[in-house]
Amino acid sequence: MTWDFGEAQPFFDSTGSFLNCIGWIVRVTDALAAARPGDASLGDAASIDYQSRLVSTDPPYYDNIGYADLSDFFYVWLRRSLADVMPSGLGTVLTPKSDELVADPFRHEGAAQAEQFFEDGFRDVFARIRRDTPPDYPITVYYAFKQADSDDDGTASTGWQTLLEGMLRSGWEVTGTWPMRTERGGRARDIGSNALASSIVLACRPRPDDAPTFNRRTFLANLKAELPTALRDLQQGSIAPVDMAQAAIGPGMSVFSRYARVLEADGSDMTVRTALALINQVLDEVLDAAGAACLFISHDLAVVSQLCSEVVVLRGGEVVERGTAEQVFTSPSHPYAAGLVATSRLDLLRPGTRLPTLADHVGGAS
Repeated sequence: MTWDFGEAQPFFDSTGSFLNCIGWIVRVTDALAAARPGDASLGDAASIDYQSRLVSTDPPYYDNIGYADLSDFFYVWLRRSLADVMPSGLGTVLTPKSDELVADPFRHEGAAQAEQFFEDGFRDVFARIRRDTPPDYPITVYYAFKQADSDDDGTASTGWQTLLEGMLRSGWEVTGTWPMRTERGGRARDIGSNALASSIVLACRPRPDDAPTFNRRTFLANLKAELPTALRDLQQGSIAPVDMAQAAIGPGMSVFSRYARVLEADGSDMTVRTALALINQVLDEVLDAAGAACLFISHDLAVVSQLCSEVVVLRGGEVVERGTAEQVFTSPSHPYAAGLVATSRLDLLRPGTRLPTLADHVGGAS
Protein backbone atom coordinates (compact mmCIF):
# COMPACT_ATOMS: atom_id res chain seq x y z
CA MET A 1 0.00 0.00 0.00
CA THR A 2 1.41 3.37 -1.05
CA TRP A 3 0.15 6.65 0.39
CA ASP A 4 0.78 8.91 -2.60
CA PHE A 5 -1.63 11.75 -1.74
CA GLY A 6 -1.16 13.86 1.39
CA GLU A 7 -4.01 14.46 3.80
CA ALA A 8 -5.54 17.94 3.90
CA GLN A 9 -5.62 20.13 6.98
CA PRO A 10 -9.16 19.41 8.29
CA PHE A 11 -9.70 22.94 9.68
CA PHE A 12 -8.64 24.92 6.60
CA ASP A 13 -10.99 26.03 3.83
CA SER A 14 -9.47 23.77 1.18
CA THR A 15 -10.20 20.55 -0.68
CA GLY A 16 -10.47 17.71 1.82
CA SER A 17 -11.20 19.95 4.78
CA PHE A 18 -14.08 19.18 7.13
CA LEU A 19 -16.26 22.14 6.12
CA ASN A 20 -15.55 21.57 2.42
CA CYS A 21 -16.65 17.91 2.64
CA ILE A 22 -19.76 18.82 4.62
CA GLY A 23 -20.55 21.38 1.90
CA TRP A 24 -20.74 18.63 -0.75
CA ILE A 25 -23.22 16.68 1.38
CA VAL A 26 -25.35 19.75 2.07
CA ARG A 27 -25.60 20.61 -1.64
CA VAL A 28 -26.74 17.07 -2.49
CA THR A 29 -29.24 17.01 0.37
CA ASP A 30 -30.72 20.34 -0.75
CA ALA A 31 -31.15 19.00 -4.29
CA LEU A 32 -32.97 15.82 -3.22
CA ALA A 33 -36.73 15.93 -3.00
CA ALA A 34 -37.39 13.74 0.03
CA ALA A 35 -41.11 12.89 0.10
CA ARG A 36 -40.89 10.93 3.35
CA PRO A 37 -38.36 10.25 6.09
CA GLY A 38 -35.65 7.71 5.35
CA ASP A 39 -33.98 5.13 7.56
CA ALA A 40 -30.50 3.64 7.33
CA SER A 41 -29.52 0.43 9.07
CA LEU A 42 -26.55 -1.92 9.09
CA GLY A 43 -27.07 -5.55 8.08
CA ASP A 44 -25.58 -8.62 6.45
CA ALA A 45 -26.77 -9.02 2.86
CA ALA A 46 -26.67 -12.80 3.30
CA SER A 47 -29.12 -12.86 6.20
CA ILE A 48 -31.48 -9.84 6.11
CA ASP A 49 -35.16 -10.13 5.16
CA TYR A 50 -35.84 -8.85 1.61
CA GLN A 51 -39.63 -9.16 1.70
CA SER A 52 -41.44 -6.00 0.56
CA ARG A 53 -38.10 -4.39 -0.35
CA LEU A 54 -36.84 -2.92 -3.61
CA VAL A 55 -33.18 -3.80 -4.10
CA SER A 56 -30.57 -1.51 -5.66
CA THR A 57 -27.04 -2.65 -4.91
CA ASP A 58 -23.44 -1.75 -5.67
CA PRO A 59 -21.84 -5.12 -4.82
CA PRO A 60 -18.22 -5.87 -3.87
CA TYR A 61 -15.59 -5.73 -6.61
CA TYR A 62 -14.13 -9.24 -6.54
CA ASP A 63 -10.47 -8.78 -5.44
CA ASN A 64 -10.20 -5.12 -6.47
CA ILE A 65 -10.85 -3.49 -3.09
CA GLY A 66 -10.13 -4.88 0.36
CA TYR A 67 -12.79 -2.85 2.15
CA ALA A 68 -12.20 -4.19 5.67
CA ASP A 69 -8.42 -3.93 5.44
CA LEU A 70 -8.67 -0.33 4.24
CA SER A 71 -11.17 0.61 6.93
CA ASP A 72 -8.77 -0.56 9.67
CA PHE A 73 -6.70 2.56 8.99
CA PHE A 74 -9.59 4.69 10.23
CA TYR A 75 -11.19 2.19 12.59
CA VAL A 76 -8.32 2.08 15.09
CA TRP A 77 -8.58 5.84 15.62
CA LEU A 78 -12.38 5.85 15.78
CA ARG A 79 -12.26 3.08 18.37
CA ARG A 80 -9.92 5.08 20.59
CA SER A 81 -12.23 8.06 20.61
CA LEU A 82 -15.75 6.56 20.29
CA ALA A 83 -15.64 3.08 21.88
CA ASP A 84 -17.59 4.32 24.91
CA VAL A 85 -20.15 6.06 22.69
CA MET A 86 -20.71 3.16 20.24
CA PRO A 87 -19.64 -0.01 22.09
CA SER A 88 -21.67 -2.34 19.82
CA GLY A 89 -20.04 -1.07 16.65
CA LEU A 90 -16.51 -0.66 17.96
CA GLY A 91 -16.16 -3.67 20.23
CA THR A 92 -13.47 -5.54 18.26
CA VAL A 93 -9.79 -4.65 18.02
CA LEU A 94 -9.99 -4.52 14.21
CA THR A 95 -12.84 -4.74 11.72
CA PRO A 96 -14.38 -8.21 11.16
CA LYS A 97 -13.07 -9.83 7.98
CA SER A 98 -13.92 -13.55 7.80
CA ASP A 99 -17.39 -13.05 6.28
CA GLU A 100 -16.46 -10.13 4.01
CA LEU A 101 -17.44 -11.00 0.44
CA VAL A 102 -14.18 -10.26 -1.39
CA ALA A 103 -11.94 -12.68 -3.26
CA ASP A 104 -8.90 -12.42 -0.99
CA PRO A 105 -6.50 -15.35 -1.63
CA PHE A 106 -4.70 -14.72 1.69
CA ARG A 107 -7.88 -15.42 3.66
CA HIS A 108 -8.95 -18.44 1.64
CA GLU A 109 -5.68 -20.30 1.02
CA GLY A 110 -5.36 -19.52 -2.67
CA ALA A 111 -6.92 -17.78 -5.66
CA ALA A 112 -9.17 -20.69 -6.64
CA GLN A 113 -10.66 -20.98 -3.14
CA ALA A 114 -11.11 -17.19 -2.97
CA GLU A 115 -12.97 -17.19 -6.30
CA GLN A 116 -15.21 -20.04 -5.12
CA PHE A 117 -15.97 -18.23 -1.85
CA PHE A 118 -16.86 -15.05 -3.74
CA GLU A 119 -19.07 -16.83 -6.29
CA ASP A 120 -20.87 -18.92 -3.65
CA GLY A 121 -21.53 -15.80 -1.59
CA PHE A 122 -22.95 -13.94 -4.58
CA ARG A 123 -25.16 -16.86 -5.53
CA ASP A 124 -26.54 -17.21 -1.98
CA VAL A 125 -27.35 -13.50 -1.70
CA PHE A 126 -29.01 -13.21 -5.11
CA ALA A 127 -30.95 -16.45 -4.56
CA ARG A 128 -32.28 -14.99 -1.30
CA ILE A 129 -33.25 -11.75 -3.05
CA ARG A 130 -35.02 -13.66 -5.85
CA ARG A 131 -36.98 -15.70 -3.31
CA ASP A 132 -38.13 -12.80 -1.13
CA THR A 133 -38.45 -9.60 -3.21
CA PRO A 134 -41.71 -8.59 -4.95
CA PRO A 135 -41.75 -10.26 -8.41
CA ASP A 136 -43.33 -7.26 -10.14
CA TYR A 137 -40.29 -5.00 -9.65
CA PRO A 138 -36.75 -5.35 -11.02
CA ILE A 139 -33.57 -5.10 -9.01
CA THR A 140 -30.73 -2.85 -10.13
CA VAL A 141 -27.06 -3.77 -9.83
CA TYR A 142 -24.28 -1.19 -10.21
CA TYR A 143 -20.89 -2.37 -11.37
CA ALA A 144 -17.70 -0.79 -12.69
CA PHE A 145 -15.00 -3.40 -13.18
CA LYS A 146 -12.48 -3.28 -16.02
CA GLN A 147 -9.87 -5.94 -15.25
CA ALA A 148 -9.55 -8.25 -18.26
CA ASP A 149 -7.98 -11.68 -18.65
CA SER A 150 -7.20 -13.49 -21.89
CA ASP A 151 -7.22 -17.21 -22.57
CA ASP A 152 -8.01 -19.56 -25.46
CA ASP A 153 -11.67 -18.46 -25.48
CA GLY A 154 -10.77 -14.79 -25.89
CA THR A 155 -10.92 -11.80 -23.56
CA ALA A 156 -13.23 -11.76 -20.55
CA SER A 157 -13.32 -10.21 -17.10
CA THR A 158 -12.93 -12.20 -13.90
CA GLY A 159 -14.87 -9.59 -11.94
CA TRP A 160 -17.79 -9.58 -14.37
CA GLN A 161 -17.66 -13.36 -14.70
CA THR A 162 -18.09 -14.05 -10.99
CA LEU A 163 -20.80 -11.39 -10.59
CA LEU A 164 -22.81 -12.77 -13.50
CA GLU A 165 -22.24 -16.42 -12.54
CA GLY A 166 -23.77 -15.70 -9.15
CA MET A 167 -26.74 -13.82 -10.60
CA LEU A 168 -27.55 -16.20 -13.45
CA ARG A 169 -27.26 -19.35 -11.34
CA SER A 170 -29.70 -17.75 -8.91
CA GLY A 171 -32.28 -17.43 -11.71
CA TRP A 172 -31.97 -13.78 -12.74
CA GLU A 173 -32.28 -12.37 -16.26
CA VAL A 174 -30.70 -9.09 -17.39
CA THR A 175 -33.50 -7.00 -18.93
CA GLY A 176 -31.92 -3.55 -19.23
CA THR A 177 -28.59 -1.75 -19.16
CA TRP A 178 -27.68 1.87 -18.49
CA PRO A 179 -24.23 3.41 -18.20
CA MET A 180 -24.28 6.13 -15.56
CA ARG A 181 -21.66 8.86 -15.16
CA THR A 182 -20.78 8.11 -11.53
CA GLU A 183 -17.03 8.79 -11.36
CA ARG A 184 -15.73 12.31 -10.79
CA GLY A 185 -12.99 13.47 -13.13
CA GLY A 186 -9.81 14.47 -11.30
CA ARG A 187 -10.22 11.96 -8.50
CA ALA A 188 -7.01 10.25 -7.36
CA ARG A 189 -7.78 7.03 -9.25
CA ASP A 190 -8.41 9.01 -12.46
CA ILE A 191 -5.12 10.90 -12.56
CA GLY A 192 -2.66 9.47 -15.09
CA SER A 193 -4.76 6.39 -15.84
CA ASN A 194 -7.44 5.10 -18.17
CA ALA A 195 -9.97 4.66 -15.35
CA LEU A 196 -13.62 3.98 -16.06
CA ALA A 197 -15.83 7.07 -16.15
CA SER A 198 -19.14 5.26 -15.68
CA SER A 199 -20.82 2.57 -13.66
CA ILE A 200 -22.90 0.02 -15.55
CA VAL A 201 -26.40 -0.39 -14.14
CA LEU A 202 -28.03 -3.76 -14.84
CA ALA A 203 -31.80 -4.09 -14.42
CA CYS A 204 -32.67 -7.71 -13.63
CA ARG A 205 -35.89 -9.68 -13.26
CA PRO A 206 -36.45 -13.32 -12.27
CA ARG A 207 -35.92 -15.58 -15.30
CA PRO A 208 -39.08 -17.56 -16.12
CA ASP A 209 -38.98 -21.15 -14.91
CA ASP A 210 -39.89 -22.32 -18.43
CA ALA A 211 -37.06 -20.39 -20.15
CA PRO A 212 -35.89 -22.22 -23.32
CA THR A 213 -32.60 -23.98 -24.04
CA PHE A 214 -30.64 -23.05 -27.16
CA ASN A 215 -27.32 -23.94 -28.76
CA ARG A 216 -24.20 -21.84 -29.35
CA ARG A 217 -25.14 -21.06 -32.97
CA THR A 218 -28.54 -19.62 -31.99
CA PHE A 219 -26.98 -17.56 -29.20
CA LEU A 220 -24.40 -16.08 -31.59
CA ALA A 221 -27.06 -15.34 -34.23
CA ASN A 222 -29.25 -13.52 -31.72
CA LEU A 223 -26.22 -11.68 -30.32
CA LYS A 224 -25.21 -10.43 -33.78
CA ALA A 225 -28.81 -9.41 -34.51
CA GLU A 226 -29.40 -7.45 -31.29
CA LEU A 227 -26.01 -6.06 -30.22
CA PRO A 228 -25.59 -3.46 -33.06
CA THR A 229 -28.84 -1.69 -32.11
CA ALA A 230 -27.93 -1.77 -28.44
CA LEU A 231 -24.49 -0.29 -29.16
CA ARG A 232 -26.00 2.54 -31.20
CA ASP A 233 -28.24 3.36 -28.25
CA LEU A 234 -25.22 3.40 -25.94
CA GLN A 235 -23.24 5.64 -28.31
CA GLN A 236 -26.15 8.09 -28.51
CA GLY A 237 -25.91 8.33 -24.74
CA SER A 238 -22.39 9.78 -25.17
CA ILE A 239 -20.74 6.92 -23.34
CA ALA A 240 -16.99 7.35 -22.96
CA PRO A 241 -14.92 5.11 -25.30
CA VAL A 242 -13.09 3.59 -22.33
CA ASP A 243 -16.47 2.32 -21.06
CA MET A 244 -17.78 0.84 -24.30
CA ALA A 245 -16.46 -2.71 -23.79
CA GLN A 246 -17.91 -2.79 -20.27
CA ALA A 247 -21.26 -1.29 -21.32
CA ALA A 248 -21.66 -3.87 -24.12
CA ILE A 249 -21.63 -6.65 -21.51
CA GLY A 250 -25.15 -5.70 -20.41
CA PRO A 251 -26.95 -6.08 -23.77
CA GLY A 252 -24.88 -9.18 -24.53
CA MET A 253 -25.74 -10.83 -21.23
CA SER A 254 -29.37 -9.87 -21.77
CA VAL A 255 -29.34 -12.28 -24.72
CA PHE A 256 -27.42 -14.97 -22.83
CA SER A 257 -29.42 -14.78 -19.58
CA ARG A 258 -32.84 -15.18 -21.19
CA TYR A 259 -32.03 -18.86 -21.82
CA ALA A 260 -32.11 -21.53 -19.15
CA ARG A 261 -29.08 -23.11 -20.85
CA VAL A 262 -26.87 -22.50 -23.89
CA LEU A 263 -25.38 -25.73 -25.15
CA GLU A 264 -21.94 -26.13 -26.73
CA ALA A 265 -21.35 -28.53 -29.64
CA ASP A 266 -20.37 -31.32 -27.24
CA GLY A 267 -23.57 -30.90 -25.21
CA SER A 268 -21.97 -29.13 -22.26
CA ASP A 269 -23.30 -25.85 -20.87
CA MET A 270 -21.66 -22.67 -22.15
CA THR A 271 -19.91 -20.86 -19.31
CA VAL A 272 -20.38 -17.19 -18.51
CA ARG A 273 -16.68 -16.69 -19.27
CA THR A 274 -17.14 -18.05 -22.80
CA ALA A 275 -20.25 -15.90 -23.28
CA LEU A 276 -18.31 -12.78 -22.23
CA ALA A 277 -15.52 -13.62 -24.69
CA LEU A 278 -18.09 -14.04 -27.49
CA ILE A 279 -19.71 -10.71 -26.58
CA ASN A 280 -16.31 -8.98 -26.86
CA GLN A 281 -15.72 -10.75 -30.18
CA VAL A 282 -19.06 -9.60 -31.62
CA LEU A 283 -18.40 -6.08 -30.28
CA ASP A 284 -15.16 -5.96 -32.30
CA GLU A 285 -17.00 -7.24 -35.40
CA VAL A 286 -19.75 -4.62 -35.06
CA LEU A 287 -17.26 -1.77 -34.67
CA ASP A 288 -15.21 -3.04 -37.65
CA ALA A 289 -18.32 -3.35 -39.84
CA ALA A 290 -19.33 0.21 -38.98
CA GLY A 291 -15.87 1.50 -39.82
CA ALA A 292 -15.60 2.66 -36.23
CA ALA A 293 -12.93 2.24 -33.63
CA CYS A 294 -12.34 3.08 -30.00
CA LEU A 295 -9.48 5.51 -29.41
CA PHE A 296 -7.73 5.13 -26.05
CA ILE A 297 -5.30 7.77 -24.83
CA SER A 298 -3.56 6.45 -21.77
CA HIS A 299 -0.34 6.18 -19.79
CA ASP A 300 -1.54 2.84 -18.39
CA LEU A 301 0.38 0.34 -20.51
CA ALA A 302 -1.39 -2.61 -18.88
CA VAL A 303 -4.75 -1.36 -20.19
CA VAL A 304 -3.27 -0.61 -23.60
CA SER A 305 -1.76 -4.11 -23.91
CA GLN A 306 -5.09 -5.73 -23.05
CA LEU A 307 -7.54 -3.63 -25.07
CA CYS A 308 -5.70 -2.22 -28.09
CA SER A 309 -4.80 -3.95 -31.34
CA GLU A 310 -2.68 -1.06 -32.68
CA VAL A 311 -0.53 1.33 -30.67
CA VAL A 312 0.88 4.78 -31.44
CA VAL A 313 3.53 6.25 -29.11
CA LEU A 314 3.79 10.04 -28.91
CA ARG A 315 6.66 12.12 -27.53
CA GLY A 316 6.38 15.89 -27.45
CA GLY A 317 3.32 15.71 -29.70
CA GLU A 318 5.14 13.71 -32.40
CA VAL A 319 4.66 10.06 -33.37
CA VAL A 320 7.85 8.13 -32.57
CA GLU A 321 6.51 4.54 -32.75
CA ARG A 322 3.62 2.86 -34.49
CA GLY A 323 2.65 -0.77 -34.90
CA THR A 324 0.57 -3.62 -33.58
CA ALA A 325 0.36 -4.02 -29.82
CA GLU A 326 2.52 -7.13 -30.04
CA GLN A 327 5.21 -5.34 -32.07
CA VAL A 328 5.36 -2.30 -29.79
CA PHE A 329 5.44 -4.28 -26.55
CA THR A 330 7.86 -7.02 -27.65
CA SER A 331 10.25 -5.27 -30.06
CA PRO A 332 9.94 -1.47 -29.97
CA SER A 333 12.29 0.25 -32.41
CA HIS A 334 12.42 3.79 -30.95
CA PRO A 335 14.44 4.32 -27.73
CA TYR A 336 11.61 6.27 -26.12
CA ALA A 337 9.09 3.47 -26.75
CA ALA A 338 11.65 0.92 -25.54
CA GLY A 339 12.10 2.95 -22.36
CA LEU A 340 8.36 3.09 -21.69
CA VAL A 341 8.07 -0.66 -22.07
CA ALA A 342 11.15 -1.35 -19.94
CA THR A 343 9.98 0.87 -17.07
CA SER A 344 6.60 -0.88 -17.02
CA ARG A 345 7.95 -4.45 -16.84
CA LEU A 346 8.73 -4.53 -13.14
CA ASP A 347 7.91 -8.24 -13.12
CA LEU A 348 11.19 -8.89 -14.97
CA LEU A 349 13.37 -7.23 -12.34
CA ARG A 350 15.39 -9.26 -9.88
CA PRO A 351 15.05 -8.34 -6.19
CA GLY A 352 17.49 -5.58 -5.25
CA THR A 353 17.83 -4.32 -8.83
CA ARG A 354 17.58 -0.58 -9.45
CA LEU A 355 14.32 0.47 -11.06
CA PRO A 356 14.76 1.40 -14.74
CA THR A 357 13.98 4.94 -15.89
CA LEU A 358 13.38 6.58 -19.24
CA ALA A 359 16.72 8.31 -18.94
CA ASP A 360 18.38 4.88 -19.23
CA HIS A 361 17.11 4.73 -22.82
CA VAL A 362 16.68 8.36 -23.93
CA GLY A 363 18.95 11.21 -22.94
CA GLY A 364 17.07 14.03 -21.21
CA ALA A 365 13.89 12.00 -20.87
CA SER A 366 11.81 12.11 -17.73
